Amino acid sequence: ANSMQRTRTNRQAIKALAKRTRETYVAISEMLLMYEDQSMPNEWVQPATDLCAVVIKATETLQDLMRRSYFMQVLNQDKDSSTILGLRDDIQHAFDVFMLQASVSIQQKLKETQAAKTHRGARVLAELDEHSNLVQIGPDVPESGAVSNVPSLPGRPHALFGRDQELGQIMGTIDPKSSNTGSDPPRIIVLGPAGIGKTTLSLAVLHHETAVSRFGTRRIFVACDAAELAMGCLTALAANLGHMEGDKASLQKKIVKDLSSGETLLLLDNFETPWESPESRVEAEELLQLLAGIPSLTLVVTMRGAERPRGVAWTRPLLPQLGPLDKDAARQTFVDIADKAENDPQLWKLLDHLENVPLAVVLMANLAQYEDVTDLLSRWDAQHTSLLSRGQSRLSSLNVSIQLSLDSPRMATNANAQDLLALLSLLPDGSMDVDLQLSVGLSDVAKCTTILLQNALAYRTSEQRVRVLAPIRSFILDQYPPPKQLHAKFFSHYFAIATTLTKQVYRDKAQETVSLIGPEISNVEATISYAIDNEIELRGAITAVCDMAKLLKSIGGSSHKLLQKAEAKARGRDLKYELADCLYAGAILAWGSNYPGDPMTMFKEGLPLAVASGNWQAEVNCRLQLLVLEVHTDNDDRAIREAEDMVIKLEEQQNTWNLARCRQALMMCYRRADRKADAVRTLNKANAEMRAANNPYPALLGQNLCYLAEIEGDAGFFTKAIKGMREGVPELEKGRHGTMLAVCKQNIAILLDFQGEFGAAAVVLKEAVESFRGLTLSLPETFCLFLLSECCASLGDTHHSDQYLNEATQLVK
Repeated sequence: ANSMQRTRTNRQAIKALAKRTRETYVAISEMLLMYEDQSMPNEWVQPATDLCAVVIKATETLQDLMRRSYFMQVLNQDKDSSTILGLRDDIQHAFDVFMLQASVSIQQKLKETQAAKTHRGARVLAELDEHSNLVQIGPDVPESGAVSNVPSLPGRPHALFGRDQELGQIMGTIDPKSSNTGSDPPRIIVLGPAGIGKTTLSLAVLHHETAVSRFGTRRIFVACDAAELAMGCLTALAANLGHMEGDKASLQKKIVKDLSSGETLLLLDNFETPWESPESRVEAEELLQLLAGIPSLTLVVTMRGAERPRGVAWTRPLLPQLGPLDKDAARQTFVDIADKAENDPQLWKLLDHLENVPLAVVLMANLAQYEDVTDLLSRWDAQHTSLLSRGQSRLSSLNVSIQLSLDSPRMATNANAQDLLALLSLLPDGSMDVDLQLSVGLSDVAKCTTILLQNALAYRTSEQRVRVLAPIRSFILDQYPPPKQLHAKFFSHYFAIATTLTKQVYRDKAQETVSLIGPEISNVEATISYAIDNEIELRGAITAVCDMAKLLKSIGGSSHKLLQKAEAKARGRDLKYELADCLYAGAILAWGSNYPGDPMTMFKEGLPLAVASGNWQAEVNCRLQLLVLEVHTDNDDRAIREAEDMVIKLEEQQNTWNLARCRQALMMCYRRADRKADAVRTLNKANAEMRAANNPYPALLGQNLCYLAEIEGDAGFFTKAIKGMREGVPELEKGRHGTMLAVCKQNIAILLDFQGEFGAAAVVLKEAVESFRGLTLSLPETFCLFLLSECCASLGDTHHSDQYLNEATQLVK
């Protein structure tokens, strides 16, 4: 029944739109006939041509829709609905542009002459005006005292979720019964970036029951987005009131007279177009001041950007700049339009790409009426913001809406502002001002930042970071990527952050460093990914990837896809030095995680590459790990000799870090050969050297303390072993070695359980479970859950014993 009703609605809408299209075509034809023997004004030619093209295209499309069978109409009902809306938007936009240009032209002609041709043009324009309301749902209820000849309003927004606070604040100032209403008439300005829903919110105000009750038909909507100068906006407002002739002064008098004849609500939409031009700004502000001086007028102005025009006492408190919807409101908006299941897990991923920008959500929801959400996710990866277009107006294309902001006069006066926007678009978490100064090779960074903020192409977060919304970032990187001359300084800055973090992660300030710079991690990863994809500073990018992989392995996290991308690029470009680093980093990740590949194989492949390319650090890394991993059946003596030889070489180089790691590897060889005394001596020497060094490495020191404790445990000294492991825990925490910390807690719990200290064991096991869970290491997590279940059973706590056993069983499944 719903499908049949929707199909009937579509057929009615097609017929209605076809009728309006024919009427528009007739009006255009009459205008062309009028100029058959005369020259059409030059400024009319392009808008008229564009309008004709849109009308012809719409006619052809509507004819195709009407020729199809009923079955096809039912089958494509959702797609047809979206098509009809797109046609209506395109025709309305083309008509608005033509109407405004024609109005301005006529006013200019009237100043020069009162010739008959101009009067004929005015009559044609008046006739065209009768057909201008192509997208209206229906007329408003008439009321006595209505302003004459005011066109019907644009329709009420279909859905408005997540704007209750803003709508309530505006209506509170408009409602005469509200305590928020002051003695002066409201002067409200709605600011925000492209596609954020300024027009939608304002239309909700115009159609609100309070506004309908108070103003009736004296509610006026004027679209200013085609008015490049203030005079164009004045002419458009006069035309809305039915005044097609007159110079500037006479039109102003007529407007003031009409708007003073009763309480009126006026919405000037997209007023930034006439205001942003330096040549027109003063005149635009004078127009606002003229309107603000009318006591009976309630004025609402929408502008993209963050700056308010001067000279008007805007109503306080000022409405905050509009931002993206919250997640629930974005989901409600999408589901309401697309009629999809709100619990679809892919929906959240899709909305994350859109960052809950209302226009992006609405356009994507229209696509989702006849496409699967998973398919849309795939298409977004390929097409980005160009996917979100069903026409060429700002309300039907996200790209057009963003481009309008880029084309603003303020952006045009400073080319560096767009370059800065391109660099900011690489940073998903934005940047602090000081980092912009350090990373961007522009002399006027502060000025460019101000321009971006004024145009709402960027905004400041609560942490005062300068950030760009995700859809804008995607559009900029696709259409206006960062220029080459800015690459070196910018990318080097973020690659260096990865290197610095990795060096600190094994030292005593690792926790503090990671905590302070944590917000930059996603910026670093995004920058590296872009550099690899576009082969910008490629060697540095791959090195930074390997640093990030080692960092996230230590503190808990994942950089798997990025490292795989780097390895593939190094292979493809035959970069042996960098490939050796990638193989070592990949082997470390594969050791205890789901990173693809066998650690032993990767270390063996990386070693000759490191030797051949002179990558000394990768050579040491691979040799040490092979000593730890490789099982020398009947060859323990050979392994010990190799490790002892490496110790001698590293002692000569006085490299504390590599020497400590080599002594640890030698200790493992001694343990495997059952030479425990030598193992203990080697570890104690390594620990003493690290403690004596200016920059100790707490993660490595913590590992060594745990290994010493394991040797004590092997000898049966459980209490001593538990004490030694507990000494290692704070060092591992300080060094943020998540994996070893979890293993250490697991081993402490095993020893406590063995000694019958079930309560203490249960406490430590819970910590170990959370640690392994955070590292997504399900196998040791499962083991700890089973052991925790046994401890609870030994304590007589059958309820929790069953609970942990069930959790472990679910993990196994």
